[in-house]
Amino acid sequence: MRSFGSCRAGLLCAGLLALTGCAADGGAGPAHGFDRGVTMTRGQAIEDIDFALAALDDIHPDLYWRADRAEIARREQALTDGLPQNPTKFDLYILLSQLTALFNDGHVGVSSFPQRLGGSEARSVLRGYFGTGGIFPATFDPYADGVRVLSVPAGTSALTPGDVITRINDVSADELLRRLEAQYPGSAATKRYHARADLGEMLWQAGIHAPFRVDLAPAGSLGARTVTLQGVKPADLADPLPRQSESWIRYRLVDGNIGLIEFAEMIEKPKRFEERLMGIFKRIASDKPRGLVIDIRRNPGGDSMLGDLLLRYVTRKPYRAFAERHWKVSHTCQDWYGTFDGEQADYFKSYRAKPAGQMLVNSVAERSPLPAPYPYGGPVAVLIGPGTFSSAEIMADAIGAYHLATLFGEPTSEPASLYGEVCEASLPHSGIRVAAPSAYFVRANGDEKSVAPVMPDVPVDEDPVRPGSDPALDAARSWIRNQPPAP
Repeated sequence: MRSFGSCRAGLLCAGLLALTGCAADGGAGPAHGFDRGVTMTRGQAIEDIDFALAALDDIHPDLYWRADRAEIARREQALTDGLPQNPTKFDLYILLSQLTALFNDGHVGVSSFPQRLGGSEARSVLRGYFGTGGIFPATFDPYADGVRVLSVPAGTSALTPGDVITRINDVSADELLRRLEAQYPGSAATKRYHARADLGEMLWQAGIHAPFRVDLAPAGSLGARTVTLQGVKPADLADPLPRQSESWIRYRLVDGNIGLIEFAEMIEKPKRFEERLMGIFKRIASDKPRGLVIDIRRNPGGDSMLGDLLLRYVTRKPYRAFAERHWKVSHTCQDWYGTFDGEQADYFKSYRAKPAGQMLVNSVAERSPLPAPYPYGGPVAVLIGPGTFSSAEIMADAIGAYHLATLFGEPTSEPASLYGEVCEASLPHSGIRVAAPSAYFVRANGDEKSVAPVMPDVPVDEDPVRPGSDPALDAARSWIRNQPPAP
């Protein structure tokens, strides 16, 4: 499944990555007026909202599968009634985030701001939304009930991992989570996970800016206390997965001579990804680890081909990633796919030639992976959880259905039979893009009616007893130590 382009992170990683990634585009384009002082008319905003909903309905095979049409219409009216006469495009972005979140589909939402922002215009965007203070100086535990600090930048002393935040800038933690969950796409479990995992980067969407006045719950010998924190750049935060390194996948040895592959996202070009895999598994062949752990707990997907390329190094069993694809042909998607070139254009050429309204049904046969140059034959554990999404969930489902490895962790937050093949539409006045999936993928076991998520073989409660611990990784390492070694 191929889902998003390079600036699609608004659906999966809140607005920050989409905004900063697209703003970094050096292309010269028309001024879109995203500074707070530049507005559009109320009529233009309403036309964009109507256009967005019509485009989403045109793209999606069943847009209201998880939502009530009457409730969406009621909320649309309430939100548009609340628009000022001259709303900013930031106002429209937040409104669309709230409205599309009501569909409860993880692939339906606001994709990004216009891509072609550069130079002083891009800087004005960042100033308008983040001010000059940066983002919150911590990452947060996505498995916690409340807002619990997971990591802080080096040299930070006012916060420590394990601290529980009760208020930020006089807004309670519960209220912040409620607001952010209301702007996030997907199931209740998906919203819950990402409101916590991405809270520091999403605070601007709740109107919270640096400096941050933070109330902390009592901890150990310390009573309740209040600290004031300055913002930081995203690059200053801890990097639990290689989101700031040159690749979205990396390998290292951990204690016990166990190899750990952290696979963070499936967006790299397949040819380049295959080169990285060859290098990784050549090192693994040299290291001869006792076992291998593949961590996809925070992998939001992308191109499912990358999952197949990885699996060929650890299994020779016949399998299929999914059983069927039901792909709706629409004018909106045909227009979107028409903007692609090269390999992507070839992939969608046949789709663009079909009449709109047709449903293309493709069945997938089981087949053995192609031989890999440095195959690994030892025990393999794969870590999954509510952050395992889209193409990463398809990969996890195939692993579970065909017993290609042993799954550890928590269930995924979406059904294993899922929607994908996302395409987008640019709104006529604001240039904001919305996105929706055009295809339904039947899970690997062929159960078209199933709404169950991918379940781990070994369930692990990921809420750690102590800060810094990793229960799922610990369980996988313990399991590996009890397995027969690699031949």
